[in-house]
Amino acid sequence: MTTSIKKKSLPEQSVTVPWVDILQDAEDGLLALSIRVGLQVLQQMMAAEVEQLAGPKGRHDPQRQAVRHGTEVGSVFLGDRKISVPHPRVRAADGSEEIPLDTYHQFQDPTLATQAVLERMLYGLVSRRFIQATQQALDRFLQRRLDDRTWVVVMIDGLRVADHLVVGALGIDADGHKRVLGLVEGATENHTVVMAL
Repeated sequence: MTTSIKKKSLPEQSVTVPWVDILQDAEDGLLALSIRVGLQVLQQMMAAEVEQLAGPKGRHDPQRQAVRHGTEVGSVFLGDRKISVPHPRVRAADGSEEIPLDTYHQFQDPTLATQAVLERMLYGLVSRRFIQATQQALDRFLQRRLDDRTWVVVMIDGLRVADHLVVGALGIDADGHKRVLGLVEGATENHTVVMAL
């Protein structure tokens, strides 16, 4: 004997989306990406400066002028935020004094967090080495695979920096995690720019 159960149809529900919050999340996602890439590049630049001062790690050079002296937690300014970051330390080879890292000290300047500095970076007036390393890190980020999860929402919005418009895609996966999916520079948020993204 089989029993049939009649299921009641569920009433239609409307879902309201707080677009202001979502757009803020998209902008926060772009900022978080910028900071993450910036920190990776800063770490690489500090490591390169240490190698320039103390020579390659693990190779004893009796002519070196400096030696590695561990790491210390300090802070730098990126994207309007003061961020805790470990930084390497270097001392003179005779141990007499610590040698400050120019790269680290440049990023301790709070004026680097201003919109004007972002604009100057776009025009190539801030360290070309930082710009080149950031571009390489960003290229690696944008070429990563995205098929490891199910994306249920994709939001696209533009963020104006100086005379440039950066169009970004923010994805929300099935678990509710937000990720920046991609970025592209464009004059407007038109169909061609969005399709390229």
